[in-house]
Amino acid sequence: MILYKYVGIDVVQEIIKTPCLKFTSPLSFNDPFDCNYPGYIENENNLFNFFVASAAKKLGLKNNDVASLKKILAPEFSMLSTEISNNLENMRKQWDVELDEFRICCLSKNRNSILMWSHYAEDHKGIAIGYDMSKIKHLAAPQAVTYASNKVRLNKVIDPIIKDVITDIVNKRNILSSDFLAGKTLQIFRHFFLVKRDEWEYEEEFRIINKASDRKEERGLVPVAKDSIAEIVFGVRTPNSQMDDVYKMAKDALPKAVFYRAIKSKGDLEIVPFDAER
Repeated sequence: MILYKYVGIDVVQEIIKTPCLKFTSPLSFNDPFDCNYPGYIENENNLFNFFVASAAKKLGLKNNDVASLKKILAPEFSMLSTEISNNLENMRKQWDVELDEFRICCLSKNRNSILMWSHYAEDHKGIAIGYDMSKIKHLAAPQAVTYASNKVRLNKVIDPIIKDVITDIVNKRNILSSDFLAGKTLQIFRHFFLVKRDEWEYEEEFRIINKASDRKEERGLVPVAKDSIAEIVFGVRTPNSQMDDVYKMAKDALPKAVFYRAIKSKGDLEIVPFDAER
């Protein structure tokens, strides 16, 4: 699979000299709502009913005994609910701090997007670099972003975790930790790294997720093999002189790269082979 990174012309020479992928802190994304704290909708009744049902199953109670069990468990669940709320509040306060512990490389499977060229490649003056992901084996596999019409809340990820904790408490395998969500940071964040609002669906985005400590360079540039760069696509407005400079530098440095350029064709964007002798 070839995935594309749209870049400005100013960074192309650096990427050619030392082939790499750019990883960025989610706090630096152009969309401030991307990976932003999603909020949690309190749903105590649902969790309480699950607590009671789990206890009833453990005790082997029949349905007509559940009403009495609810009264007995209500004070215990009140304490449990307080701890859950405290955990969620701590997560809200620490969200950005924890978020900055990750670095993400954002790629697209689409090299023909007029909007992508406009937003990420200097108004079509930049370049799209196509990476052959089968040649990049030292990084996590890229994962497709999904797009949602409504805001995705924490509940989808947190509620199953809370229910697992409740099950452990009922079965006496565990006691409630004051920071039971702390060890679930990676699981929680990975979900929200891969969900965006449907306004961004045109990007057809894939993401590679790294912990910040996994970065090889402070600037987030992670080296890749030369033969992983499969395509270099010049934009509609990339100046001729810069196309020539990049081509001369890259034709020997990147032996597997095939060169293309974007052109206007019948009112649309078309990708055609690059003619060095044009």
